[in-house]
Amino acid sequence: MEVTGGSYARQAFTRNGTNWGSSTAGAPSTIQSLVDLTFPEATANWGTVTSWGYFTASSGGSVLFFAALDTSKAIDTGDTAKFVAGSLVAQLGDPGDTY
Repeated sequence: MEVTGGSYARQAFTRNGTNWGSSTAGAPSTIQSLVDLTFPEATANWGTVTSWGYFTASSGGSVLFFAALDTSKAIDTGDTAKFVAGSLVAQLGDPGDTY
């Protein structure tokens, strides 16, 4: 479930060679963030964030890829969620795919 309220908003993070590393070869391939991603300060408790997703729109839209975080993060009022470069890694395609 996506975080709501407390100043949460999806952040613009264009899928390009500056923000994301090229997907790795193999099946399934992966993609990894290359720059830090920082959210605005939480004005209410967001709860514990366990995963992340990349959507086609700032609201609604479709999920292009997603993954569980290596370590869950509790985001309380006054916290600023920050994901450092390299910490967001996702598989692309179905794990059963062959290339």
